[in-house]
Amino acid sequence: AALNLEACFVYREAGSIIAAAQVELLKWSVVSIPGVSGAFLMNAMPRIAGLNRILDVKELRILRLSHLFFADRSESALFALLEACLHAHGSKIGLILLDARSPVLRRILQTGKMGILSRSISGSAKLRIDVVGMEEDMLTDLRTKPVMVSAADVV
Repeated sequence: AALNLEACFVYREAGSIIAAAQVELLKWSVVSIPGVSGAFLMNAMPRIAGLNRILDVKELRILRLSHLFFADRSESALFALLEACLHAHGSKIGLILLDARSPVLRRILQTGKMGILSRSISGSAKLRIDVVGMEEDMLTDLRTKPVMVSAADVV
C-alpha cells in the first residue's frame, strides 16, 4: 500500500522523527469461533458487564499499522506511538503484518510486550473463503499455491 501522509502518526524528539506509523481503522465482525472459547466469546462475553467493553466481537475496531519506522534504540518510542494511535481511534486491537523473518519484527518482539491476541495466535491464522462463483483456475490456484492476504483485502 502506498504511503498516505494524512494517515501517519509521528513521534518526535528535539525536532527529529524517532518513530512513525501509518494507520487505518478497520471495522470487522466475527461471525463464528469454534470450540468452548469461541462459544464464550460469541455468546457469554457480550452479556457480562465490563467484559463486553473489552472486546465486542460483533463490532471490532482494528487498527492496521503499516509503514513502521523507528530509529535505532527507539523501540520504546514506537510502542508509545502505537498506544497513542490505538487511543486516538478508540481501538483495543492493533494489527501489524510482518514476515516472521523480518528484522523489524525481531526488534519489536525483543523490546516490547505484545498483546493477548498475539500470544494466542502462534504465527498463523486460518482463513475461510467463500468460493461461490469463482472460476476453476482460481480455485486450483487457491488449492496449490501460497496465498497472500492482508488486512487491506477485507472489505
